[in-house]
Amino acid sequence: MRSAGPAPNALTFNTAFNGLLRLGHLDAAHAVLEETWLGCRFVPSFTTVDRLIKKAVSGSNFDLALKVFDLMLRLCYLPTLPIANYIVSILLKSGGAETAYEVFMVLALALFCNLKKRGLSLNVYSYTALVFGFCKEKLWAEAYRVLEMMCNEGCKPSVGTYTVVVNFFCKDGNTDDAMHVLRMACKKAVVLIAPYAMCYSMHSAVKIDSRKLV
Repeated sequence: MRSAGPAPNALTFNTAFNGLLRLGHLDAAHAVLEETWLGCRFVPSFTTVDRLIKKAVSGSNFDLALKVFDLMLRLCYLPTLPIANYIVSILLKSGGAETAYEVFMVLALALFCNLKKRGLSLNVYSYTALVFGFCKEKLWAEAYRVLEMMCNEGCKPSVGTYTVVVNFFCKDGNTDDAMHVLRMACKKAVVLIAPYAMCYSMHSAVKIDSRKLV
């Protein structure tokens, strides 16, 4: 294009991007955005980048979603919370718990710094997804760290959050840590005896209850 005529401008890139997006050529549309930013230093709008990452997510094109997510961070844009949750969840399901934690922390810091500006905050579903991933990988220290982070950020762990941790501890035969989490839950007025009984045994649930965790 450059050798055959005038240099492309922002309108040229937008036209090319929109056409490729409508045709479903998402990788090519991403290449246009990269060229827009890196090649010509035109800054794609948040709406433009957000449209592409939503298309990638809806089409289960996770590799592309990560690439577009990386572009968003380089442009100092924040993905919407559903998109952020999707990226973290897929990383966890694919066994990338540590990478997911890094992504989560980047989002946490960015969202915290932009809370007043954008009105966004991490919610209990974001944290619970991360807890699930760490427990699945038996990264217990990290799971505890997330629980502490939730409390420090004023995001109270839900019944589901505690249940995830207790269930994984029970399945791993780690009753001492399961009891510790139950104590944490009881201090927050969250009762998890029934979930514990389901995942382990009624005898253990009664035994724990008799120890007066509160």
